[in-house]
Amino acid sequence: MPGQQLSLVVEKELSGFGRLLPELDRFVEENQLEPRIGYTLRLVMEEVVLNLINYSKSGQRTNEIRVFLSALPDQVRLAIEDDGTPFDPRNAPAAPLPANLAEAAPGGIGLHLVRSMVDELSYDSTEERNRLEVRIVRSAAPSAR
Repeated sequence: MPGQQLSLVVEKELSGFGRLLPELDRFVEENQLEPRIGYTLRLVMEEVVLNLINYSKSGQRTNEIRVFLSALPDQVRLAIEDDGTPFDPRNAPAAPLPANLAEAAPGGIGLHLVRSMVDELSYDSTEERNRLEVRIVRSAAPSAR
């Protein structure tokens, strides 16, 4: 199957983020991923990468984000790496949910959505890099569709 793996390095800037989404869309299409998986990958990419751009520049040695995607028969994996300030999204407190839409403030629930939409989320930080990895289980093997 073409395009089973994708590896990208982009600048930790909005211009770098702008390069990621078309590549992600191409990966989803080439691998015939379910719309649910495409949506989830896009949500994770947007939330995590934009948080890195906005909040994780102190202490970095490079100004880059590395993204790795792999489509396996039973699952899809997305890993995002940078060398900025460590932040484990698994331990971030859940944002309080507003009583209604009129009281809702922008932001704050992105990481909650990420955690609730993926099948597995792992995080590792060393002196060199931070790595967030998500796993999304596929509903059916590509050959069965």
